[in-house]
Amino acid sequence: MDTTYLLPAVGVAVSAAPPDVLLRVRDRGHRTLASSVSVLEVAAKGGKLVAGRRLARGRLVRGLRAILADPELEVLPLNREDILVAAADLRSLHSDFLDCVLLATAAAESDVFLTEDRVLARMARDEAFPRMARPASRDFAVRPAGPFLQERPRRPGAAGSSSRGRD
Repeated sequence: MDTTYLLPAVGVAVSAAPPDVLLRVRDRGHRTLASSVSVLEVAAKGGKLVAGRRLARGRLVRGLRAILADPELEVLPLNREDILVAAADLRSLHSDFLDCVLLATAAAESDVFLTEDRVLARMARDEAFPRMARPASRDFAVRPAGPFLQERPRRPGAAGSSSRGRD
C-alpha cells in the first residue's frame, strides 16, 4: 500500500484518493501491508506541514503513533536483502529510490500494490519489471485504490496479502 493511503492518519487529505482506503481494503478481507519507508514519508510530509504551520504537531505525533501501533497494518522493515536488491535494480527505471523500495516491498509481499502514482503503475508494466522485482505472486499488479475497491473481490486476501500464506 502506497504512502498516500497512510497520510489521512495524520490529518493530510489527498484529493486523488478516498481517505478511508485502509479501512475499506480491510473490510474486503485483505491484509494491509506498508513499508517502513512509507511511515518515514508520512513523517517527512507531516513535518513539513508542521513547519509551515499547516498541521498541528500533536496531530502528526498522534497519527504516526496510530500507524505504528495499528495491529492490522503490517509495517515491513527495510532490512531484507531481496527487497533492497530489487529496489536498487528498479532504480534504473525510476529516479525516486524510495518509490522503488515501496514497489519492491509490495512485489515481495503482496498480490496488489495500491497507488495513485501512474509512474509506478507504468514501471510494473515494464518488461524488465519481473526480472528486477521478482514478484512473489505471478498475478502481482499495481492498481489505483478506487477501481480496485469497486471491483468484485476475486478471492479473500488478494490485496496487500502475503502470497506466501502468512496471516
